[in-house]
Amino acid sequence: MQKYCFRQSRQTAEVKAFVKGLLKAQEETRALFKSKNTSSGVYRKMIRQSAKLLLDSEEAVADTEAMYGDAEFAAAAGNTSFFDDGNYPRRFSRLTGEIQEAYRSIGLLRKAVPIAAVNWASFSGAGASGQTLPKQRFNKDAVQKVVGRKQQQGTLSKGNLFSFEVYFKPNQSQFLAELYQEAFDRVIELASTYGGAVITIEGHSDPLGYLKKRKKGGSNVLLKRIKQAAKNLSLSRANAVRDSLIGYARSKGVTLDPSQFAIVGFGITQPKSGMCGKEPCAPKTEQEWLNNMRVEFRMIQLEAEESVFKPL
Repeated sequence: MQKYCFRQSRQTAEVKAFVKGLLKAQEETRALFKSKNTSSGVYRKMIRQSAKLLLDSEEAVADTEAMYGDAEFAAAAGNTSFFDDGNYPRRFSRLTGEIQEAYRSIGLLRKAVPIAAVNWASFSGAGASGQTLPKQRFNKDAVQKVVGRKQQQGTLSKGNLFSFEVYFKPNQSQFLAELYQEAFDRVIELASTYGGAVITIEGHSDPLGYLKKRKKGGSNVLLKRIKQAAKNLSLSRANAVRDSLIGYARSKGVTLDPSQFAIVGFGITQPKSGMCGKEPCAPKTEQEWLNNMRVEFRMIQLEAEESVFKPL
């Protein structure tokens, strides 16, 4: 028994040393990428060896750099959430259960097999500096700039990973979590699964009031004012939805990163009833009218560049 305990203790110490070595290597690699112009010799040797290992050619430097740019590193904080946080949506125990259930459904596993969880906290979250590594976050201003450009170009749907809509009632200004729990749960799941993707919250308004004023011969100044008011309203609603979502996640013990969410206000420029030339088409039914009052969640993959996504 004493020999067994000694062996277990030795294995645990070896695992801890291995993990801390990985964290240290990650920090050093990140530092090399950040200072590759000033430490070109060391960086060039590292990237060429990586290209040889990953792509079987030392010349595949550009592809290897692109692979690193597309990667998201969980570091100590992410691993602590994954292994130790019972509220984290994509936690180790939950994924293990899903995987085993999938194997059971196709006959590759007869019954659930208990798998020992990793107590990440026992590693003290130490990297080379002995401190918990920060989570990666988005540069909020850079994200909003890129999203704004895509909005103007009409290309927000490009690179779209997922999208779905929630609807609201006329004159609604509050978005209580109990009304949108299913949608909010889905966003929390997606935000946890795709931590390197941006989630846009896009507000839309109904054009019927604008179209009525236009039909009555309203002046251009009045019509522009109505359009701007509709855009402001759609922005306000999208912000309210985000705040309600983050508050709901917090109540479940999940912390969402506000910088992962970009707010967009389309106003009346993309009605469900479609566009008739340069003007929105009038809704023909009550359902079309109600469908225009919506907020759309869209998950998009932005360019893998440090100006948009960076470890703080």
